[in-house]
Amino acid sequence: MGEPGSPGGGAPGGGRPPERGPGAPHVECARGLTASEAKTFLHGRLVEFQRRSAGLETALSEQKTAFQARQETLLLRLIEIVDALENLDETIRTREAELDKPARRLARSVGLIHRKLQRLLEDSDVVPIELHDGLACMDTCKVVGTRLAEGRPDRTVLDVVRRGYRISGRVLRKAEVVTVRND
Repeated sequence: MGEPGSPGGGAPGGGRPPERGPGAPHVECARGLTASEAKTFLHGRLVEFQRRSAGLETALSEQKTAFQARQETLLLRLIEIVDALENLDETIRTREAELDKPARRLARSVGLIHRKLQRLLEDSDVVPIELHDGLACMDTCKVVGTRLAEGRPDRTVLDVVRRGYRISGRVLRKAEVVTVRND
C-alpha cells in the first residue's frame, strides 16, 4: 500500500480518507467512473428499473384480467350444469311416486351431485341473487316475459325462469324473470 496522499494511498492503510464535498478534488469511483458519471449511470439504471417495474405491473394486471375472464367463463358453464341438474331434480320430485327403486337411487344421486355443485359455487363466492321485495331490479334481472296481474304492481316477479348469480358482490349472471306489466 502506498503512503497517504500518494496515488495508491487512502483511508484503509491508516491515512486520512479522501476529501469530499464541493471543493474536493475529482475522486474516482468503482469501475473507474467519476462521481458525476456514476450518478448518471445509477440514474439511468433507476429509470430502467422503474420502466421494467411498470411493464411488469401492466403485464400482471393483464394476466389478472385474463384469469378473471377465464374463471367467470368456467363458473358460468358450471352454473349451466347446476341449472340442468336443478331442472332434472325438480322433474324427478314431481314423478317420485312413479319411480322404481333403482330410479329413486339415481334420483338421490342426481340430488347429491346438484347439492355438491351448489356448495362448490358457494365456496367460490358465487351466490344466488336474492330478489328483494319481489320486484325485478334491472341491475340484477333480465325480464324475459310479462303478464297482466291486476292488483299487483308493475315489475313484480311472477316467475324466475333462470336463477341469477353474484360473485364477490358483482353480478355474474342476471336472473331471467317474468314480471307483471299492467298497461
